Amino acid sequence: MRRSPQPVAVALAVLVGALTGCSVAAPESRLDVYEARAEDISAELIAQLPTATAVRTDSRAWINQTEWFVPSERQVAHWTAESTIEFAGDTASVAAALGTHLVTEDWTAESIVESDGAHSDVYRLGDKDVGGDGEWIVEVQWQDGRDLLLMVQSPVTVRGTEEAAE
Repeated sequence: MRRSPQPVAVALAVLVGALTGCSVAAPESRLDVYEARAEDISAELIAQLPTATAVRTDSRAWINQTEWFVPSERQVAHWTAESTIEFAGDTASVAAALGTHLVTEDWTAESIVESDGAHSDVYRLGDKDVGGDGEWIVEVQWQDGRDLLLMVQSPVTVRGTEEAAE
């Protein structure tokens, strides 16, 4: 019985396609731009707060490294700026004031979650409002009598080169 050359041709086409895909230029990462914008949004919101006694900020790229067959420069990533804010005062009213500010700046209040006395408000700003980049997210978390946590997350981009991700 004569074997059909079709399986060999299909395997060869898949191999050529995979190798050709690796030679295509990587899409441009926007992590640097998103880092600056996330930190600007965070600073703008912190400036809306009453006098803080302490602010601790962590700003970094979050990279999805679970994509096994994706070259590292093409891995999905986003930027997150997190600030823990200590101040004397009512955290619920401060969180409400931040929410009011965000809504007046065209952010959409998406959800309010309450669990075991902890509250989390989520605000979104869509891609049409930020030059088509994607969706920005601000989350305000608080618990009465405790610190306020402010998180700003950028739209998704690609990781880019190692230099851009660091």
